[in-house]
Amino acid sequence: MVWINFLHLYQPANTDWNNIREALDKSYWRLIRLLDEHPDRKFTFNISGCLLERMKEEGETEFTRRIKVLLDKGQIELTGSAAYHAFLPLLPKEEVISQIKENEEILKEHFGKNFKAKGFFFPEMAYSSEVAKVVKDLGYEWIILDEIAYSGKGYKKPKFDRYYIDKASDLKVVFRDRKLSSAYAPDKLGPISREVKRKDIFPHSY
Repeated sequence: MVWINFLHLYQPANTDWNNIREALDKSYWRLIRLLDEHPDRKFTFNISGCLLERMKEEGETEFTRRIKVLLDKGQIELTGSAAYHAFLPLLPKEEVISQIKENEEILKEHFGKNFKAKGFFFPEMAYSSEVAKVVKDLGYEWIILDEIAYSGKGYKKPKFDRYYIDKASDLKVVFRDRKLSSAYAPDKLGPISREVKRKDIFPHSY
């Protein structure tokens, strides 16, 4: 069985700091503790640039420091995205590039000048072929999309034990399984792990 832990950490740039503090206390710090207690576990995160900037403004530096430690250990990886969670398919190309590059600069500020993410997260998983080409041109290798992007029809789903190749951009694509993603993972993983043997990941086009 192939299982990818992908988590999206985002708070609006203008949200009240108390909301961010609540997310830190009730969710984000728990993830850090989980990874510290289980060094064999690995996660992929998208942390929006605007959230990192708000933490910096409020003097919350310990969280980003701990993320960097886990990043340096290879226990987590970070994806690129748009700095302010913009709905990219509706923006002009120049603004798309600006949002992505600003996010890259924020990540470099916090995690090292040579940091470069390989994966890319479209805010709201809103895909368009034009934006995908921009993402490819900016040096990214893979993207994660909702299952509906596979065909545009909810009843025709991709296989979730492999990655695909986006014909428009040549990016690798990992699809999110809506049913499992919205469920309580421990309840779902047990039965699946007992029924499904681990399979090799191989590419397909869509």
